Amino acid sequence: MIIPIQPSGPKPPLFAVHILGGMSSYYKAMSAELGPDQPVIGVAFGTLSRDKPIGVENAARTYFEDIQTFHPEGKVHLAAVSLAAYFAWELAWLLTEAGREVGHLALFDANGPDGRPSYKGLGRLRANLRTIHHRGYGSIPIAIRDRYRERQYLRDAAKMKAQTQKGEKIEIRRGQDFIAANEFAVANYTPKPLPVPVTIYRSNENFFDTEESIRRGLGWDRVALAGYEVIDVPGGHLTMLDEPHVKTLAGHIAHGMAKS
Repeated sequence: MIIPIQPSGPKPPLFAVHILGGMSSYYKAMSAELGPDQPVIGVAFGTLSRDKPIGVENAARTYFEDIQTFHPEGKVHLAAVSLAAYFAWELAWLLTEAGREVGHLALFDANGPDGRPSYKGLGRLRANLRTIHHRGYGSIPIAIRDRYRERQYLRDAAKMKAQTQKGEKIEIRRGQDFIAANEFAVANYTPKPLPVPVTIYRSNENFFDTEESIRRGLGWDRVALAGYEVIDVPGGHLTMLDEPHVKTLAGHIAHGMAKS
């Protein structure tokens, strides 16, 4: 499903991959910063339905067909937040296999398939203290909440795996189910080596990434055949897309699209 965020402009479009409902709002501030000459288009899997198949390949194939219909010729750029990076990766592979040119592939703070090593022990304690110093003591309950939610998503994803093994239908009714379905889909997907340069935009508020993690492109290095770059940007995992941080991010995106 095509979701016009900023549909007009003469430049090759930037497709925001695997957005759902209100998630298109993540890209509205960026679209405004990129200006009226830069089309920004969302691609989504449609409304939540228990009848929708779950899988990275299924979704990416749908997005590929949508793009081939909506913008059948010329260069395209792709962007994705977090787990949506895997859907964008498969989509980029399908597009290149079809002879389409993928210019800038932007992944926002996305963990790669080979993992994102974080500090342990004393290093982790230092990272926690830096986080509190940067965000304040209010970050503590937020971190606890986020950790609880992540564990809940993983439990739900494990339940979905068990249901599929039993031949049962997976029901997706809530936003939480959709996130768990994404976790399940990504866990069952192996990214193919991709001959497209990749740019990973890393939150500079993440103090847990080791030097090795950053050097390895947050775990994308092995499958990024055409190379990769990690760029630190202001803001958190999602707030990098919000004002005032998005101005810096949009500047990098515009530069990346222009040079691709």
